[in-house]
Amino acid sequence: MTEEQVLIVQESYGRLVTSRCNVSDCFFERLFKIVPELKGVFGEEFRKIGNPFFDCLGPVISDLGKPEKLTPATQNLAKQHEKMGVRQKDYPYIGEALIWTLKRCIDEDMSEDVEAAWADAYLLIASSIINGSTLALETSA
Repeated sequence: MTEEQVLIVQESYGRLVTSRCNVSDCFFERLFKIVPELKGVFGEEFRKIGNPFFDCLGPVISDLGKPEKLTPATQNLAKQHEKMGVRQKDYPYIGEALIWTLKRCIDEDMSEDVEAAWADAYLLIASSIINGSTLALETSA
């Protein structure tokens, strides 16, 4: 990712946080429509503990331009997701739900550049999570 893309993602994330959209509900509603079996992974109990969407994504977005901080953050997410039962094959669907949610919640600010920056950011984050999950599996074996 370029520095410009990192700034685009971080700025649009700020707009997402202050949007009137219920981002977490929008995201999970779309995710469950795409992959209904993930409802068992990200069920009602999970969604009741604060705002899981922002709780998970916020720290990662703030560290996006800092690889030395991003890797520990995504490895932590990898361990959490692994315990919850998120599978490697689920990440493309999570990304699809994320982009869909962004289009709904920051619609007037969702230019092609913003969408491309988020797609690249998600690819970087998901790859790092998957690698962290693989490392976690190798370490626990």
